[in-house]
Amino acid sequence: MGDSHKPYSSASSRSHSLYIGLDVDSIPSSILNFVDALRDTNHDFAAVPLITPVASHALLKSTTRILPPFSHDQLYVDSAEFVDYITGIISNAMLRLDSPNHQERFRAEQIVKQEVAWAGHIGLASLLLPTPPAHAPNYARVVNFILTSLPYVTLWIRIPLTSLETSPASPSATTAPPQTPAAAPTAATDSDNADRSAAVMWNRWNALRCACDHSSRLGVALSIPPTLPSPPHLAIWLAEPIKSLVLQKQAFVSNPKGYPVLSRRHQGFVRAVMEAHQPYILLANLTSGTLPSSSGGITAYASYVRHLWDTRPEPDKAERFAKGYKDHLQAPLQPLMDNLESSTYEVFEKDPVKYNQYELAIAAALRDRVPDGSTEITTIMVLGAGRGPLVDRALRAADTTGRIVKVVALEKNVNAVVGLNRKKVQEWGDRVTVVFGDMRGWRPEERADILVSELLGSFGDNELSPECLHPAIPHLLKPTGISIPSSYSAYVAPLTSHKLHSEVAGYKDLKGWETPYVVKFGQVRWEKIERCWTFEHTTADTEDYSGVHDRHCSLTFQLSESMLIHGLAGFFDSVLYKDITISIHPDWHSPGMFSWFPIFFPLRIPVFVTANHSVQVNMWRLSDQRKVWYEWCVVPLLKELGTGDGESIVAAAGGGSVLHNPGGRSYWIGL
Repeated sequence: MGDSHKPYSSASSRSHSLYIGLDVDSIPSSILNFVDALRDTNHDFAAVPLITPVASHALLKSTTRILPPFSHDQLYVDSAEFVDYITGIISNAMLRLDSPNHQERFRAEQIVKQEVAWAGHIGLASLLLPTPPAHAPNYARVVNFILTSLPYVTLWIRIPLTSLETSPASPSATTAPPQTPAAAPTAATDSDNADRSAAVMWNRWNALRCACDHSSRLGVALSIPPTLPSPPHLAIWLAEPIKSLVLQKQAFVSNPKGYPVLSRRHQGFVRAVMEAHQPYILLANLTSGTLPSSSGGITAYASYVRHLWDTRPEPDKAERFAKGYKDHLQAPLQPLMDNLESSTYEVFEKDPVKYNQYELAIAAALRDRVPDGSTEITTIMVLGAGRGPLVDRALRAADTTGRIVKVVALEKNVNAVVGLNRKKVQEWGDRVTVVFGDMRGWRPEERADILVSELLGSFGDNELSPECLHPAIPHLLKPTGISIPSSYSAYVAPLTSHKLHSEVAGYKDLKGWETPYVVKFGQVRWEKIERCWTFEHTTADTEDYSGVHDRHCSLTFQLSESMLIHGLAGFFDSVLYKDITISIHPDWHSPGMFSWFPIFFPLRIPVFVTANHSVQVNMWRLSDQRKVWYEWCVVPLLKELGTGDGESIVAAAGGGSVLHNPGGRSYWIGL
């Protein structure tokens, strides 16, 4: 039942990839009868205690120095025969691991370790652990022991969304859905209490995962109560490793026909978690010491959850393109230093939005430059023409506006030039001149009226557009000419993502932590995005000195909620011409555009910032004669202190990150 495989092939046919199980506190019959009942009620698996509550209680009270092997009647899961249908629940002996009584602590650890050994012996792939108590260092130590001793097992830590809810399966639970709607809190006190308790539970989880060094095999079984906290406290969990979503029976309400459903707020959150994590679903409190039975109405809950999954909105073209890329680390391209392959060009050419915007920008520039009916010829240079999509759009813009143009397609990739020459012969004819060369050194006889380039990266300038255009513009563009794009800006935000941190940790070297990655964000969260810097390209931009393109920004972010910062999210936007733009900034993202994913600057050691405190982000763009690189660090801020001489300083709160990638030692972009 782990993440490495999807069991239940012997269950009823599944055309979907959502797995729904029952969260039970006991099995009233044999495991064979229980698994048969699971199948009959259309459930895929169950979370089942490994040992009986009676056994757990008796073993805790035992005075023997060494625990005897579990007896048959102490075990609910007594063989390996049905482990594909079971997530094992470790007993509440774990909650006594931090008891003030030494003997009780010692015996609790013995019990837990024996349960863990049994789980490993029968081959369980996942274990569900009880909610960690507050201030539980011994609990965390034993969790680390489990991760070490069972290297192929995923641990699900049961975390209630709020501490107001009670623990799972209640002996008195019935299968009838509750009649009181689980709507949004109507009283401010209810909402405030839910928010406070939600913060408490997240802090417990955060303390545990930090103690376990962000293990990729440690995840959350998030339990959903009837009353939800406010949206910011829900959003926090979308960046956490939710392996399972536990839906309490009390979270459901009855619709007019008497069937269990979720409130709109609950639906929205559950769908968001499904989309981000595709978790295993556990339905809790639906049985009361009896076998699951279709006659008791229990199947309606699973049917409803599957309905939520099956009725998700159909993905648009951009979402279909991004499928499989979510939270997948990719090294940024180096098109200046490396020649791109044809397949890489082809991927980017599938994005119609970017090229539509470029066509609109070129058309607007043509209209502004040449009046209707004029026979003046406008020279358009496309720098870095690739396979020619911008040349096509320049010609279309000319045809649309009725302007006369001649287009120069400049390309330094010798292989791409072959395709450009083919298109000139087969499609473009004399309207286009193909030139093999580097824009930084090419000196044409005639300069352009309009200069068109697409040299942008996920951070705007990280594919060295400034280094390419700055030396080229004085020699390629007329003094009255137009550069498309005219400017672009880089943006950053402190980001939390357990998933991305674990992915970078997999590289196991310093270079992995000091390399920015292109990522389609999925399991992430940020609060606010700020601008780092802007590059502008005009004919007046003729400054030429060492470091002219170096930049530094120091940004302060006030966080409304506690955050464990795993890195920085980077975005860009660009003004192509006047009010025609392209953007991957989340607040004004160009609809449907997918040519660029955001960029991620990781932190080797995550930085914790408490709610209502600030963090300072420092980002540098630096260069020498051979390369360009970024450096970054994050510092939590405590407060502003007076110095007694009329000045003030901001004190660091401690726990800030080291400076990443100094001197470009791990990552750089070659000139």
